[in-house]
Amino acid sequence: MGQQRTAWHVGFFRVVEQRRPSCFEVTAEFPFGTLPQRADILLVRRLDVPADDASARVLRRLWPHVRRDGIVEYKSPAAPYSRRDLVVLLGYGCQHFVASASRLPHRSDLLLALVVAHTTPSLTEDLAALGWRRTPSHGGYSRLVGTPFPTWIVELDSVSVAERDALVGVFGTRSDRDDDAFQWCYDNLMQLREKASPKDLVGFDEMVARFLEALTPEQRLAGLAPEQRLAGLAPDQVLPRFAPEQRLAGLAPEQRLAGLAPDQVFPWFAPEQLVLALPDDLLRALDPTALARLPDTVQQQIRKRLGR
Repeated sequence: MGQQRTAWHVGFFRVVEQRRPSCFEVTAEFPFGTLPQRADILLVRRLDVPADDASARVLRRLWPHVRRDGIVEYKSPAAPYSRRDLVVLLGYGCQHFVASASRLPHRSDLLLALVVAHTTPSLTEDLAALGWRRTPSHGGYSRLVGTPFPTWIVELDSVSVAERDALVGVFGTRSDRDDDAFQWCYDNLMQLREKASPKDLVGFDEMVARFLEALTPEQRLAGLAPEQRLAGLAPDQVLPRFAPEQRLAGLAPEQRLAGLAPDQVFPWFAPEQLVLALPDDLLRALDPTALARLPDTVQQQIRKRLGR
């Protein structure tokens, strides 16, 4: 069942619709946006436990400024900042402030945070259009002056450097190599894919690629079987990295000679070496006249093997 409509609203719309100027159109219950309005992250300070803001391991400068609630709008590499996104964040704040009047009696009880990789021209243009002034950035955090609610801009690329947090930098545009980023990737990325269908994870492949950039070659290959490490590589991309003896290690004689023509094999051996390589039964079948032409040392070895 749909939401009930009040007669007063219906009646007022009809008055406006019937008595409007001809150069206007009026629409009842017009929906704003095509998607449900959802803030990316809502922060709620618990008042029943001691404050421990200093224990934060991410966005460390932000938490102390959240008196009661905080609304965080994150603009990712897959969906970067667009014109008026800052106004959208303000709209979320206004609606949450109205809906939480008993918990948020003062405007200062609600913090808004726009999280971006770095400042873009569109963000700068929006700030100018809104007449809001930005305080100097400290470690990637800057507060806006002139806003209805305390509002901060958080630049992840700068925060990553200032707080030595390579993991949060990956969610911006940095790809610093870091063991913490590797561990997070290992523990979380596959879980993300398992919990949501691919159509609900727009930009997942790009996020994985960004994390791979932050890993060392050894970390990328950790846990992979040999065939997985070599998958997709042509032989000429692998074999030149090995010495001849390394290429042939572990191969049986017939495997080493497979595919070689006789004239590619025999030139490497002297005739007496080939004769001595024959089994005893073939040596006995050889013409004694031919054997007599071999060097004396070779003939002695043959006689010893055959017991002559």
